Amino acid sequence: MARGRARKSAQNGKGKNKGSGLSSSPVRKTKSVDEITGVSVLNVPSPISKKSNGAENEVLEEGANIPVTTVMESSQKLGEQSVLSEWLHIIQSSEKELGAARRLSWAEDVERQEHQVSNSFNLVKIDSDDIQEEVEFWSSAVVCFVLGANPPLLVMDGYFRRVWGKLGINKIAMVGKGLFIVRFDSLESCLKVTTSGFMFFDQKPLITKLWDPDMSMDKDNVSTVPIWIKLPQLPFKYWGERSLFKIADMVGTVVKMDQATKEKEKLSFVRVMVEVGINDALPDSIAFCNEHGNRMEQKVEYEWRPIQCTQCKGFGHELEACRNKGGKKIWVKKGEVVKDKDGFQQIGVR
Repeated sequence: MARGRARKSAQNGKGKNKGSGLSSSPVRKTKSVDEITGVSVLNVPSPISKKSNGAENEVLEEGANIPVTTVMESSQKLGEQSVLSEWLHIIQSSEKELGAARRLSWAEDVERQEHQVSNSFNLVKIDSDDIQEEVEFWSSAVVCFVLGANPPLLVMDGYFRRVWGKLGINKIAMVGKGLFIVRFDSLESCLKVTTSGFMFFDQKPLITKLWDPDMSMDKDNVSTVPIWIKLPQLPFKYWGERSLFKIADMVGTVVKMDQATKEKEKLSFVRVMVEVGINDALPDSIAFCNEHGNRMEQKVEYEWRPIQCTQCKGFGHELEACRNKGGKKIWVKKGEVVKDKDGFQQIGVR
C-alpha cells in the first residue's frame, strides 16, 4: 500500500508541476477491465508472429504472454485463408475446363469448315479406262530433240521423213520449243528407231525417247550424250579395233568407229563415236604407252562439245557466242539536232 501511494503521489506531483497548483485529494486504486470481466492471461510457449511490414518473421521468447483475443484472431485469419485457397482452386479448375472447351470448339469449327470446302469442290476421278484410247494411240511414238539447237518444224519434218520414212511415219508434231513427237504406224517401227543407235543433226546428237504417259516434256533429263571425235595423224598400226578402242576410251565410252575409218578410206584421221557425261571435262589431248614402253601424245578434236551456256542454259556454245548475252536493250532519247540557216546539220554540235 505504501508503495502504491508513493507512486501515485509522484504521478500527482508531476501533474501539478504542469498545472496551476498542488492537490490534497486522496488517490483511490481502481481495477482494470480484464480483472472485472474475469479475463486471464495465457502462457503460450514459443509462438511465431509476423511483423506488420512483412519483411521478416520474428520468434518470440518462450513463455511470452499472448492474449486470448490474439489467438482467436489468428484462428479466424487461418480459416479465411483456407476458404480463399479453396475458392482459388475452384476458379482455376473452372478456367482450365473452359479453355479445353474453347479449344475443342475451335477444332470442331475448323473441321466443319474443311468439310464444307471439300463438299463445295466436286473432284472428278479419272480412271484408267478413260485414258486407254489416247495411251494406245501414242504408244507407238517417240519424243526427240536436237541437243544444242532448236530447228523449226518444217526442217525437222523433212529430216524425219528422210531418215525414218521407210518405217512408216503417221504423224510429226511439235510439242515445245525444239521438242518433237513422231508417231509411227506400228510399235515395231518405233522400237527400231530407239534401238538402231545414235543419230545426229548438224553434227549435234538427236536425243530420242519412247513416249510414256507420265513422261515430262522437257530437255532437262539428259545425263550422257554421244559425240564424234577425231584422232588426227594417228599411226596406222593403231587403227585396229582393239588398240583404237583402248585409246579412244580415255575420252569416253566407245560406241563405234565410222565406216570410212573401218574401210581405211580417209587416212588423215580416225573418227570414233564415244559417249560422255553432259558435264564431263573433255581433254584436248591424251597420252598412252606404246608397245615399246614409250609415252605417246595424241591430239583430240571434237565435232561438237556438250558445253552449256551460263546465260541461256543452252548446249553447244559458250557465253562469248551466246546471242542473248547483250541482255535487255534500253531506249535512250537522243539530243536535239542543231541546223544552220540553210538546213544543214552542224557536225559535232547538238
